[in-house]
Amino acid sequence: MSNHNQELQAAITEGDEAKIHSIIVASNFILLSASMVGEDDAEDVGALTAEMGNMQVLVAFTDELTAKAFVDKMADFFEEDELVEGIAVEGAAMLECIPEGHGILLDAELETNILIPPDLASKVKSLQA
Repeated sequence: MSNHNQELQAAITEGDEAKIHSIIVASNFILLSASMVGEDDAEDVGALTAEMGNMQVLVAFTDELTAKAFVDKMADFFEEDELVEGIAVEGAAMLECIPEGHGILLDAELETNILIPPDLASKVKSLQA
């Protein structure tokens, strides 16, 4: 786990909303979007979300290699004619993408993944100006 991720994990453990917000907006992330091959690009295609236990999360990655490894590992999850794209976004934009009631799962399927629970993610998102 990088120092940056350790700092974020510590802030989450402490429930330090301002620090979490600061770390996120100073970072870039990769969101995944899935669409059917041949689908009109103008259609509203959202970022990948998942269910973890009893909570919904926005799935995001800290770098392209981790995102690609996830897509490769989860190939059976996606339809054969489904196109999965990685979209690089700034942290502030990622916060805007969080659906209401969702948390954030960073680097899914890695041992060092980071979970921001929905209630904390909502508080962090509310710090957006």
